[in-house]
Parts: sequence; structure tokens; C-alpha cells
Amino acid sequence: MARIRSRDKRKARQTKQRNRTCESNVSNVGGLFIIGAAFERGRKKCGLTAEQIVDIKLSTRLALQTMISGDSTDSDWGIITGSINLALILTEQGYGIEHESVFIRAQEALVRSHIRGIRTGKWRFDGEGLQDIRDAITLHEEQCDIVSMEDIENGLNEVANRIDKGIVFEVQEVAA
Repeated sequence: MARIRSRDKRKARQTKQRNRTCESNVSNVGGLFIIGAAFERGRKKCGLTAEQIVDIKLSTRLALQTMISGDSTDSDWGIITGSINLALILTEQGYGIEHESVFIRAQEALVRSHIRGIRTGKWRFDGEGLQDIRDAITLHEEQCDIVSMEDIENGLNEVANRIDKGIVFEVQEVAA
């Protein structure tokens, strides 16, 4: 038991000495330049700009507002669907995995809205669905604030790949 303690003390002393020598050689702002350079490299690789990401968020909010006002079409529904699908992909990549159920409920609301839109021509959400969509859009906007532009572009590509492969919600009409 005495050996373990003295070995631990020796390691602690060595670590403390290493930390002292490192502190005097480190620039306070040097790391910021490295982070900035890495960000710029990542930004150049990505096809999306920050303005385009803002446009994605804005078009989703405008489509939701149009659906609430009642003057909506299937294209407004499609814009919201695209954003919710992207949000779910980003969640699967680890950005807000604890909110996955919110995005799934929003997708279910989108399916209900799609069925109503096809049947009646009115592209609207039911009360519960509207709240789920609002929650999902708010969370997606928060995702967009922390996700790299490259991850958003990869997410958009994954949404397109899943649609091409037929990995989508199946909507089946139920006889009333």
C-alpha cells in the first residue's frame, strides 16, 4: 500500500512540474488562430454558405406561417418536411440525440397533414401536430447554430439518398 501512494505522489509531482514548464511556453491566443484556420478550411470544403443556412431556417419559418394562415400548398408542406428530415438526420449524427422523439412526432404530424392535404386540398396541421412542428423547428434552428456547414450539407445529401432508396414514411389511406 505504501508503494502505491508514493508512486501516485511521484506521478503528481511530475505532472505538476510538466504543467509549470508548459504554462510558460503557451501563447494565450495561438490556439484561436489554429481554430480559425481549421474553421476556414472546413468552410471552403462545404458547398453551403452561412447565408444559405439562414435561408433554410427562414424559408421553414415562412412556410410554417403560411400553413398556419391557411393559404398553404403542398410546396410549403415540402419545405417543412425537408427541414424536419434534415433535423432527424443531424440528430442521428449526435446533434441533440435526446430530442429525437420530438422530430419523430413532427414527422408523424407531417404525415397526418399530408393525408388531410391530399384528401381535402387544405395543407394544415392539427392542434397537436402544430405544436410538435413548432417544437421541432425551434430545435432544428438551435441545431443549425451549432452544427458545421459541412455536417448540414452531408445531412441534406443523406436525406436525398434515403428518398432515392425509398426509406420514407409510407402513407396509406384508411377508409373512413
